Amino acid sequence: MRLMIRRNGFGGNNNPDNDNLADTLSKYYPNYASDPLYQNYIGRYYGMPASPDLKEGDAAKEYISFKTSDNRAFSIRAVSQVQSRFYVKNGGNAETASGNRNIDYPRYNNNDDMKLFSPQITYPEVCFMMAEISEKVGTAKGGKDAKTWYEDGIRASMEIYQKWGERMKILPAASSEAADYAPITSAMINAYLAQPQIAYTGTSAHKLELIVSQAWVNFFMRPEEAWATWKRTGLPKFKNYNAANPTDGTAFLDKITGGGVELIIPRRSVLPTPNSANINNYNDALNKLLSKPEYLQANQTQGRIFWDK
Repeated sequence: MRLMIRRNGFGGNNNPDNDNLADTLSKYYPNYASDPLYQNYIGRYYGMPASPDLKEGDAAKEYISFKTSDNRAFSIRAVSQVQSRFYVKNGGNAETASGNRNIDYPRYNNNDDMKLFSPQITYPEVCFMMAEISEKVGTAKGGKDAKTWYEDGIRASMEIYQKWGERMKILPAASSEAADYAPITSAMINAYLAQPQIAYTGTSAHKLELIVSQAWVNFFMRPEEAWATWKRTGLPKFKNYNAANPTDGTAFLDKITGGGVELIIPRRSVLPTPNSANINNYNDALNKLLSKPEYLQANQTQGRIFWDK
């Protein structure tokens, strides 16, 4: 997780801006650590539910403000951010000097040393594909059974994210000077695989859920593939948020509601209306789509197109 998610703004992060803010807060508000507001965010990796109906109260604020003894107000980013260096070189900062918003402090390393790329298909993805195929047909494929493909996929995924983290200068992977330096090692991978929640056991349905859960994590750099996998398999499943979930090693998605109404993840875009010169072709294509009940209407994003079966 340290490679994928940045720590929140409560000091550290190899960022002097955050350190200075924490020092100032300690000076003018020496008891801030016992403040119930602070206690909500005492973990350095902090997220919040996706559902708008659950984003209530101080614990769901992106920033929190403390009033100090001399009536100063300090706002601190309480929620962790996605590690943007996986998507944009240096997280979008094009200079070697630090900006106000840079949690990972770009001056850590020269930007010219940083690498960025977008993988199209990787060995871990192949492993999870083969694990799913082997599990569904009930026999080994490609010289390995489903369990071996599953475990090989997890190992390869963790190894490759460590290598990517080093190339992209993500501090937990690349810098022993960083406060949160924790590179992925073989021992860490072995310990992860040894957890009972990860063990490839249970019903076939549960095993498929385990496979897709690990593939879902592996698709961190390729969210479009995670979306496609969800559309294809219906996994991860939607569950009501519970701090104890998941207890069985499977990923889940928050049930998303707004004003008490369940919000549905789109399966496709709304079909736009073209200019008049192409309207006849448009209507012909639309009528063919509408002939399939699963397509629904042109403006219904829950509808399925021809390959989404």
